Amino acid sequence: MLSKELVRQQIEEKLKRKVASDPKLHQVHMLIHSDKLNIHWPMAAGKTDEAPVNPHQPFHTASVGKTFTSVIVAKLVERGLAKFEDPIARYLPSTILEGLHPV
Repeated sequence: MLSKELVRQQIEEKLKRKVASDPKLHQVHMLIHSDKLNIHWPMAAGKTDEAPVNPHQPFHTASVGKTFTSVIVAKLVERGLAKFEDPIARYLPSTILEGLHPV
């Protein structure tokens, strides 16, 4: 059986090879996470302005961010930690809400 670290290295190498071989891919971020297996592997390949990407750097998710957000909210609702009808202000600190869409 392969060690977790060896599996991680193999996945990361495949990611780097794929990005290097595909001119349409400039930078790719990937997170493999499993609470059950105690795995949290942020990975990145490619370049940002000629500098290698960092798996911990912020990145723009574009429209896929809406999908991530909807899945997270649905999971919270499923666990009884939120309701679809709840106002977002219930979950955000007042400092974020200041001046946002004043009534």
